[in-house]
Amino acid sequence: MFFNCCLLFYAHPLQQFSAHFNRTPVYDNHVSDPGKRTAGYLVVPQVYTAFHSMEVAGQKIGSKHGRQEALSYVLASWTGQVGRINMDGVVRPGQIHHFLYHRIRWSGSWYESLLAAVQWNYGHHMRGAFDGATLWCADHFEEEGPSMYIPVQRISSLFCPAYDTVADSRVMFSCPLSLKLCL
Repeated sequence: MFFNCCLLFYAHPLQQFSAHFNRTPVYDNHVSDPGKRTAGYLVVPQVYTAFHSMEVAGQKIGSKHGRQEALSYVLASWTGQVGRINMDGVVRPGQIHHFLYHRIRWSGSWYESLLAAVQWNYGHHMRGAFDGATLWCADHFEEEGPSMYIPVQRISSLFCPAYDTVADSRVMFSCPLSLKLCL
């Protein structure tokens, strides 16, 4: 096992998340055997366990509502606009709200599913105006959608946010931490 979940948050029905979570493209990238994606069927249990923080391959990752909030800022190539999943290579910042753990049944086999519920920052209109720095809206986020649930192994790295005011709007600079998650 490469992960260790800590600080149990709650066990909760999946109903309130079903519009964005159940049978979404999140699982298209979760099962590694492409033959099982097309030929199989998916059964997602309607209960999950949520956690405040976890440890993956020795790296602690926190959430917005836990004690390790400073470790809840992540970078990943996962989200596009309007909450859609888009793995086009653009690394975007976001903040983890909590982690979800449950098991899914795909084509007769059981798989463990560990996802992070992430609120992704919206791109600022002056994003390319600074040499080498990425500029994001500090208080505006992408719409909720399938991209708000990311498999933990898709997280590229953690980052340290730096806030400032540019052109009368509050912005965030994402300063990546050098440690990468390698699973």
